[in-house]
Amino acid sequence: IYLVENYNRISEYVGINSLQRFYEVSEKQATARLCNFSYMAKVGRQHISSGELIMTRKCIRAFSYVFRNIEAEDVGNYEITFVVATAYAKDGTLIQSPTVHAVSSNGFGNSISFFFSFEDNYSAGGQAVQASQDGTVRQVQVAVPYGDEYGEFYYLKMDFYNYDTIRNKEKYPNGFTWTDQIENGWCKSLPKVQEGDFEGEPYMSYTATIDKNSGEKISVETQLHFQAEDSDVIIGSALGEDNPLVSNVAHTHTFVLLPYALEPLQESIPVEDIEKCRTNSGVLISSGNSYVSISRLLNDTEQDAKSWACVNEEGNILIGKNEEVAVGEEISKSIYINFYLNKPNY
Repeated sequence: IYLVENYNRISEYVGINSLQRFYEVSEKQATARLCNFSYMAKVGRQHISSGELIMTRKCIRAFSYVFRNIEAEDVGNYEITFVVATAYAKDGTLIQSPTVHAVSSNGFGNSISFFFSFEDNYSAGGQAVQASQDGTVRQVQVAVPYGDEYGEFYYLKMDFYNYDTIRNKEKYPNGFTWTDQIENGWCKSLPKVQEGDFEGEPYMSYTATIDKNSGEKISVETQLHFQAEDSDVIIGSALGEDNPLVSNVAHTHTFVLLPYALEPLQESIPVEDIEKCRTNSGVLISSGNSYVSISRLLNDTEQDAKSWACVNEEGNILIGKNEEVAVGEEISKSIYINFYLNKPNY
């Protein structure tokens, strides 16, 4: 984009429509386009049974591990780290073979995010292939297209997978984790998809209408936002930041019953309260096809509680609720994190 001096006056002489315009965009330049697909997961006392379901049951089960303490050898194995992207025409015709991309997974605020990008407006990235010339076999890098002959597509199907240690280390020694790729320089080449690699159920899957034109370089960000349905439910940033779907860092999570109420936007409790107010009887964490629930939390402390919460080792809140729980009693109702999702109204 650049400014043109006296454009409107010049256009009078060259016959161009003199509708006031202050810039020009070259038709030869590619445009970076970020496609953001946001979904809302409702959190509260009600189990929601309708909406769009993009997460599979095993993904929802992995999400539930945020409320447990994951074994050291499994830390990082549930992180969503790559996506298989497949482009289709408007009539549903497959355009190209699927391409595999690294996914940058992050937690922030009350959200988790999954981002990936194609290399430019034509190529999904480079791929190393073997070529023979004059009897000599060598590796060359070729651009892998992801649209049709014009660089266009209409639908994009995205299947997100976790970093399965055994599968990925056997078939892709350099791994799919974002950090590994940068350190090894492997991100310069897309992996060849081997037969049978992705026959298993993905963690997350959906098809988006993008309607890409030839000049657009596509990046995609999928965001999942957690919204409290009830005013007494508190969602902390640790629910996203510590979540095994986006984190490869070990955390210790503890349920506590507190003698004071939580503020609506409270993010943490004093670390010393973790040991004083922790429950030793455990809690029931359940997961189904479309939800994770918290129930059977018993107040086995020595004082009546005005609230309860799940916190990490630094006292940061994952989820909490203002509710009076007398000594020897359980919380009155289950709390559901619903994965029948709705798109937010912006």
